[in-house]
Amino acid sequence: MYIPRFAVIWATYRKTFARTLQQIDLALLVREMRENAGLTQAELARKIGTTQSLIARLEDAEYMGHSLSMLERIAAASQNNPDVFLIDAATVIIETIVRFSKKSYEDSRYTR
Repeated sequence: MYIPRFAVIWATYRKTFARTLQQIDLALLVREMRENAGLTQAELARKIGTTQSLIARLEDAEYMGHSLSMLERIAAASQNNPDVFLIDAATVIIETIVRFSKKSYEDSRYTR
């Protein structure tokens, strides 16, 4: 079966876009937890034993180094239930994957 070149490029673009949306959503969740607790980046950093610059990176949508243990520490320090935060983060990621997988499937039907 022949798949047009643009279909392959489009699929790659969609995957990259979905990954970017996940990064943005994680960054926003981290910032939202901190702000809901009324903490500055420096205050949160002190509470979890890290630097303000690391907190700034975690809140940057382009950062890809989020670790589960760090997200749990931030949730606990900002008085959020870590389980609820992780469920929120997982939900965001899963919804993004499902949305783009469904769209990719719909697009592939037209390339056959």
